[in-house]
Amino acid sequence: MFPLAGLADQQFRIRVLRILENIPNDDLRPIRMQRWADTLWHVLKVPVFPSNKTGVPAFVVPATANLTEGAVITINDAPDFDFRVQVTDQILAIDLARAEMSERMLAAKMVERSISNRFVELKGKYWRTQWNLFFRLAAENTAASSDEVNAYRGLHFGVVFLDGTQPHLVADIKTRFFGRYSLAECPPDRRMEFLEDHVDPELKIEDRALFIRDNGTIKRSCRYVDTTGKSVSEYRLADLNNISVWDYYRDTYKGVTLDPNDEAVFVRDHGSDRSFAVPASRLFPVYTTDDDEMHRCTVTAQLSPTERVGLIKSFLADLGTMQFGDREFTVGKEPLYRDRSVFPAPVLEFGNGNHLSIADQGIATGDEDQTFMRWRDAKVSSLYKFGPYTSQPLPDCCLLFPETLPRSHREALVVRLNEEVERLTGHSLNLVKQKPYRLGGHARSGVGLISEAEALTREQRGVVLVLVVLSDRFDSNVYGLLKNRLNGLPSQCVGEHTVQRIATDRESGFSASRLRNLGLGILTAAGIQPWVLGEALNYDFYVGIDVAQNQIGYTFVYGQCGRRVRMEFGEFNSRVRQHEAIGRVEIRNRLESALRAAHKVSAPLRSIIVHRDGRWWPSEEQGLQEAIAALKRENILVPDCQVGVVEIRKSHLPVRLLGKVAGQPDWQNPMPGSFLKLDENQIILTTTGKPGVWDRQKRTAGTLLIRLVHPSEGLNITKLADDVYRLTHLNWNAPEIEISLPVTIRWNDDWLRYAALRPEDEVEQAEAQEVSVGEGSGT
Repeated sequence: MFPLAGLADQQFRIRVLRILENIPNDDLRPIRMQRWADTLWHVLKVPVFPSNKTGVPAFVVPATANLTEGAVITINDAPDFDFRVQVTDQILAIDLARAEMSERMLAAKMVERSISNRFVELKGKYWRTQWNLFFRLAAENTAASSDEVNAYRGLHFGVVFLDGTQPHLVADIKTRFFGRYSLAECPPDRRMEFLEDHVDPELKIEDRALFIRDNGTIKRSCRYVDTTGKSVSEYRLADLNNISVWDYYRDTYKGVTLDPNDEAVFVRDHGSDRSFAVPASRLFPVYTTDDDEMHRCTVTAQLSPTERVGLIKSFLADLGTMQFGDREFTVGKEPLYRDRSVFPAPVLEFGNGNHLSIADQGIATGDEDQTFMRWRDAKVSSLYKFGPYTSQPLPDCCLLFPETLPRSHREALVVRLNEEVERLTGHSLNLVKQKPYRLGGHARSGVGLISEAEALTREQRGVVLVLVVLSDRFDSNVYGLLKNRLNGLPSQCVGEHTVQRIATDRESGFSASRLRNLGLGILTAAGIQPWVLGEALNYDFYVGIDVAQNQIGYTFVYGQCGRRVRMEFGEFNSRVRQHEAIGRVEIRNRLESALRAAHKVSAPLRSIIVHRDGRWWPSEEQGLQEAIAALKRENILVPDCQVGVVEIRKSHLPVRLLGKVAGQPDWQNPMPGSFLKLDENQIILTTTGKPGVWDRQKRTAGTLLIRLVHPSEGLNITKLADDVYRLTHLNWNAPEIEISLPVTIRWNDDWLRYAALRPEDEVEQAEAQEVSVGEGSGT
């Protein structure tokens, strides 16, 4: 985060765009307004935000935008009906100290545009994928002739107003890896061999790996659809006056050399459903950290904190003096530095009322980082010493395993797993059935496993926990099918390769860790809580809401120290959704039901906080208000009950929190729980990462944006973020790993994504630290 000098007391002026037609005042109005704003942004090439500033639905744009007063823009949003938006002469001034959040966001975008314009002027050095993401034109590894990919470093930037009024540039480094050889250089008869994930006709188009369409200073990600069977000089573009692809490229991209005999192929831009023809010679495969080509690249995918800061500075050095309106401004040479603000690790309670706290790990030494590490490591020893918080016995267990699994591996797994469960709980694992499943001629489909799972659910009387060894040969959808076919029976999956390690490598730390996490997975699948929070949260009742695959997940956490958990799932009523907004009736009913259940067990309900994964929509706000009003009328909620909504953003501003030790030159990962308050409604929070120059996976800790979008009197953004952090410490399946999300969101993610998950072992997934890496990204 770098200060912007020269913009102090700058006045930001905005212009109003008026909607000429009356639009329905229904649940879809805010969704429609946002969709139109996105359309207008593309048409006008300036930031556009919906606004009610004038008392009626309208849009606002920067007053400096080159627009003609009275001009009308037509938006076709419904069959046989156009909506019209008119540019007015109404100019408003934004007072940052009293501005709404959307107004500050527009002011930030106005400054971002000035910075983007400066990068655009440097065409000889940069190309862009977004208006605030610019990459160096030259690959970092041009001289490494043995590399199979080209590595490009880029700067992703944004603008925020710290404390509401102080403009700062936030920036981070992105890395993209593209193949050095185009689709045209890969013979058609060998494309599947080299580019299976990119062109495989068995894959849906949206599931195929990305290509980059390299048009010089403009590069766009897309997916291969099919061949046209024609060259670029033969294939005609009907919607562009029937000119050839070759003519179009020659006129549009003058710096790109193109052979008229080059093959024309159909592609779709990332996120689009429209196919169009492009030259095969301009398509280069995008590679990710999972691809073998990346492992042999001389440019590493990840950056240390010090390298990251140094690279950011090298980009910013090219900007020099920039212009905003009649003001000149510059970016500071050094990032913002403040004394560290850290939420302490929470007190945890294990069996028989025993607690683990940071105060017991040597805080008196003054070395907070080492104290935190000792506290994290003590979770495992505390669990073995005191046992799980929940003392209920495990249900009977059934083991399903592939017929090809060696008997010695299966027997060793059963023996070691029983030892581990007894060590964790004091009880033996009661395996009532061990059943092999056939793989057959179509092993990837998992037909044999699904058949056995269905038979088990038909035959079973009462609750049984299903332990499944997943064959390494399974296809990507078997895992989700299995979870559905088990019809609610608790289950835990483990990969065949992990079973082999557990069975044959008894002494290694890897094997012991996977075995312990498998045992913990069985406990949590059975509803046993290994530990709980040992101190009260700042607010009483939390609900996490997430949307995925046309389903809605709700996780409710309440009661003493948040020890009661309730999960529910809903579905959208609309047949075709183009957004993630939940209807007001759906959300109202779910909230009322859960709050009534909490009231019945006498749980405190003085404050209600919603955690929304992503955006909080107006229809959801309306449903929340109706639920709260109804429950207040019934005296289930007190009249002064505090209600707040917090958006938890995984993808947000390009900003990280780093640490420094006095007297040492290197930047370091922050301690988990580090935070930076942006203003009264927003905090940047880091929940993961090992203190030091690197974490054990050689990644720099990411951040969450915690945004209070429904403020209520008395709610405090710092206390809300503290609870977000504490709720990340219920990662029961892997005690030594921090998760990036609070369980109110994380548990929804887990359940909603079963159908999309690969049939990987759940133990491996629990081990993976949650660091968001975008498509084609290395960092």
